Amino acid sequence: MAKPAEADAKAPKEKSSKKGMLIWAAITLLLVCGSVAGTLFYVGALPPGSAQAAMVNAPETAASRAIPADQGPALYVNLDPAYILTFELEGETRFIQVSVSAMSRSQDTIEVMETNRPRIRHALIMLFGSQNYEDLAATEGKERLRMAVLEEIRSVIRMEGRVPELEDVYFTNFVRQ
Repeated sequence: MAKPAEADAKAPKEKSSKKGMLIWAAITLLLVCGSVAGTLFYVGALPPGSAQAAMVNAPETAASRAIPADQGPALYVNLDPAYILTFELEGETRFIQVSVSAMSRSQDTIEVMETNRPRIRHALIMLFGSQNYEDLAATEGKERLRMAVLEEIRSVIRMEGRVPELEDVYFTNFVRQ
């Protein structure tokens, strides 16, 4: 007679065990669906309406503000090839490779830069050659160099009798060895 009592005691545990497994399966399914939806949203595979709905509640930042129509689109000039700088530091030769791109919204400025590419390249080689290897290790040193590059290019544009409407320059590659 002890066997039927043991069978009755096991039945509630099996129901409880199945209920727990069902809850864990539902939680796992929700996590997987959330991961898939997040991935699709991130890679832009969801319909445009869903991305717009998410952007409606997003706070406005400087990067998200629309550019006025009278300014036009950003135009870029890659100042290729990359600049390779050589430094002597404590008896060892060190190198820095820098790729530079310039941005303007003025087609005239872009054309002046294209026409004067050799003059700009010379000015930047002279500027890079006057740098200290150690100074370029810190972010502040790179930022100072970036601003100096911007001013050098603007001065070349001024030499051509034009107003330098160059907005910014970017280091698209910066390698120290």
